[in-house]
Amino acid sequence: MTLPWLNDSVIPRLNDRLRAMAARSGATYIDVHAAFLAAPSRQPLFLEDGVHLGQAGYETWVAAMAPFLPAPA
Repeated sequence: MTLPWLNDSVIPRLNDRLRAMAARSGATYIDVHAAFLAAPSRQPLFLEDGVHLGQAGYETWVAAMAPFLPAPA
């Protein structure tokens, strides 16, 4: 996944820091970036602006978050 406005090394470095912060505070870190990288490229994950998620991006995001959320009542 390439974001034209973001250097490829920034996201992993930032995620490492967020993962460490979550561990220190007892929070759960959900690696959505890894899900985006593993997503099939049938549709773009982002809209043309390179910032906002498109349909496939939201579907990938929901799939990554779902195991950590309670089931609907």
